[in-house]
Amino acid sequence: MVSTCPVIDSWINELIKAGAEAISINDERLIASSEIECSGDKIRINGTTTGLFSPVLNLQSGNSAKFFSIVAN
Repeated sequence: MVSTCPVIDSWINELIKAGAEAISINDERLIASSEIECSGDKIRINGTTTGLFSPVLNLQSGNSAKFFSIVAN
């Protein structure tokens, strides 16, 4: 994954460490070759531009207890 958004990178890395098996932001599924770019109040994921300040995060976790313990910290 290539990204210019350090805060979002941090969130994604924490979700992966917590066991997230699938992550999407604003209906754009993140995969190893995904590109995330931030510019002003916009975010572009896989070539699709949306608003940065109202992202919708969707994830699937294999181990919800592990996920919640890491995210809570």
